[in-house]
This record gives sequence, C-alpha cells and structure tokens, in this order.
Amino acid sequence: MAIIKCPECGHQISDKAETCPACGVKIKDNIVRCPHCGNVYLKDQTICPSCHMSPNASVAPAQQQNQQNSQAQQQNIQPRQQNVMAQQQPTNAFGNNEAEQPVKKSNKNVVIAIIIALAVIVGGGLWYASSANALHGDEQTAYINAMNSSDPAVLQDYLDSFKDAPQEHIDSIQAHLNILKANDTEWTNALLSNSKSALQQYLDNHPNTLHKAEALHKIDSIDWAACKRQNTPEAYQTYLSDHSDGEHVVEAQENLDKLDATTVSGEDKQVVSSAFQQFFRSINNNDEMGITSAVSSELQFLTNPNATKQDVITFLHKLYKDDVRSLTWRPNGDYKIQKKDLGDGTYEYDVEFTVDESVSNIDSSKDKFNQYRVKGKIDSDGKISKLQLMKIG
Repeated sequence: MAIIKCPECGHQISDKAETCPACGVKIKDNIVRCPHCGNVYLKDQTICPSCHMSPNASVAPAQQQNQQNSQAQQQNIQPRQQNVMAQQQPTNAFGNNEAEQPVKKSNKNVVIAIIIALAVIVGGGLWYASSANALHGDEQTAYINAMNSSDPAVLQDYLDSFKDAPQEHIDSIQAHLNILKANDTEWTNALLSNSKSALQQYLDNHPNTLHKAEALHKIDSIDWAACKRQNTPEAYQTYLSDHSDGEHVVEAQENLDKLDATTVSGEDKQVVSSAFQQFFRSINNNDEMGITSAVSSELQFLTNPNATKQDVITFLHKLYKDDVRSLTWRPNGDYKIQKKDLGDGTYEYDVEFTVDESVSNIDSSKDKFNQYRVKGKIDSDGKISKLQLMKIG
C-alpha cells in the first residue's frame, strides 16, 4: 500500500482505498501510474495529464531527443579526437605516420573507453543526486501527510516505506501512531462493554473521534432497548427527551400514543374514584339528588340491566329501614381499572374494588358490618353506567 494524491481532488489517500473520502471518486482498480513521469491518473484518461504521454509509448519525446543529442555528440567527438591524434603522430620522409596501424587503433580505443567511463561516472552521479532529492521530497511530503492523519494505516505505511527517514521523523510518527492505537483500544473497550456510561465517557474524552457517529448509534440502541423492556409512558417520554433526533422517535411516539389510550393515569384514577365516592357518600347522607347525579340516565344496576335513576332512588330507600339509625359505606380504594379508548380522546373504565358497610341500628345489638365486592363501569362523561354488589363472606 502507498499513499497517493487523489487524481480528482488531490486529497492524500491510500492507493488501496475503495473511494476517495473527500470527493468520492473510485480509487481501487481505477488508477494508472504513468510509466514515463510517475503521475497517478484515472483509467478512463487515455494519456497522462502531466506529461501527455500514452502509457503504451515506449520512450517519451524528451527522452528520444536526449538520446539523439547524445548520439550526435558522440559522433562529433570521435572525428575531432582522430584529427588531434593524427596531428600529434610523427611523420617520415614520405609524409606518413611513423606509428604502425595497430598502434593507432589501440590509442583510439583507449580514448573512447575513457570518455565512456567518464560519461558513466558523471551520469551516475547526476542520477544519484536527482534520485536522492526526489526521495527526500517524497519522504517530507509523506511525513507531513502522516502527521496530519488520524488513520493508523497511513502512519504505518510511512514507517514501512521510509525506513531510512530522519530519526526524528520516525520517532514522531511512531509516537503519533502509539496515541492512535491507544485511542483505538479505549474505543474497543467502550464498544465491547455495551455500557451507555462507558460510551458516553469515551465521547467526553474524545469529542472529535472518528467513532462519534457509531458511539451515538450504540447509545441510542441501548436506550431504546431499555425503553421497550419497560414499555411505560414514562420510559417513552424519557427516550423522546434524550433522543429528539433518535433512530426510533417515530416508533416511540406511536407506542406512547397506544399506551396513553390504555394506561390508567393518575387523572383516570381520579375520575373513577370521584364517581364512586360521590355515590356512596350520597348513600351515607340519604341524598337522592347526590346519588342520581353520580349515575348515568340508563345503567346496569344490581340485577337490572336496564335500570333508571328512579331505580337507584328506590334502592336508597330500601337501605334506610325504620330501625336503621345511620349507614356508613366506605370504598377501600383498592381500584382495579381497565381503560378503553372510545376514540376522539374519550374513554370508559371497567372497575373492580371492595367497599365496607357499617349499619347502626336503634337497637345497637343489631348493628352489623358487611363487605361487598363492587363491579362497575364509568362512561365517557364520568358517570356510573354499571354497578353490581356481591357480598363477601
């Protein structure tokens, strides 16, 4: 793996990345490295945008020109050196060189060999210097990019690619990598803990972490699971308050609405208890108006499925026999209430509870105490629409 510049936006990325995180262009299996200048570009480009050469061209135009110039220079050197050597050779009376032909050929070969050796030495030195400068420039760029990165893979790639980098660079990269690895270990521990408090602590310690979105998602999931286990209006209200833009807001609100339609609240209990307390208090006071105002116009009363308010008054009179001094009916408050949604925000309630009756007679020896189980219903107007008494014991 190597660090390259994105051909689309120039962002520093790994050449193994699926896409560029900055611009989204596909990277993996979609890039070409120019064999002439080393530039990286996208496969759909037919020529390198840097040197304008096709990847299939064998030698770049500049290289061809350099080779042609080198050959021309070599051809010019040989005739000049031959003239010099001819002028330096002594001649005989007939104007011919005194040295024999084999000697002339040997001297010529020596000169050519020396020139070639010098060219190789000079060229090699220039190439080494150029390569060293290029490597140094690549290392410096890679170092800066790695120090600015929060991806451990980028830093490790630098250490693997530039083993001969300055020691201070290697030390800085290694220290930076150790910090990132420590953070990753802390994140792994928080994630595996499946604890909201541990995840929140990690976010508090690392507000700019790359794992922020994942941590928030995990916290949201933990709170939602707890909310569903409790399945109470209070639990759903808490989730909606803590996660106003959470992943389960819609479902939480729907469940809350359903529970509101069936869950008996304190207000519901007050409606139920008020109606029955008024009923039994009116019996204690022998109050016809009070007892009839507590019931609906038509109701199931005792054994009569189609009773009226007059039937309730008749029941009250039967309770007060001639020898009865007073009556005391007291609901025990052990209400068992089932709430039914009638729509349009209206409800009715099926109720079951116990009530004690104390009868005080003129002849105190006839005083008595009774307990009854009451089954009743409260309609949407808060009136008693059903009341049945069953004596206990």
